[in-house]
Amino acid sequence: MQKFDNPGLVNVYCNVHPNMSAVIQVMSTPYYGFADQKGDYALPNVPPGRYRLIAWNEQGGQIESRIEVTTAGAVTGNVALMLDSRNYRLTQHLNKVGKPYEPPSLKDY
Repeated sequence: MQKFDNPGLVNVYCNVHPNMSAVIQVMSTPYYGFADQKGDYALPNVPPGRYRLIAWNEQGGQIESRIEVTTAGAVTGNVALMLDSRNYRLTQHLNKVGKPYEPPSLKDY
């Protein structure tokens, strides 16, 4: 088990498969949400008020908006956010010891 104490991005790589990776966004807030397949999102348990909303993903970076959460939990304001991933470029990472991955051998199959 890994505990993340500091906010920020954590890149996780598979040491066997160079194309397997993940990004963990560690946040200093208990309030967060995820977009579904249609792009809809909710912010459960957020107290009513005005907030600065930051949307982020690995390919599109982040965008900021101002929203308002009603007493019923509905989100109003600029709720349609678009992350632009046109400049994203997949880069090859090194393995856990800082070296390039070895190509697979036929004996592995």
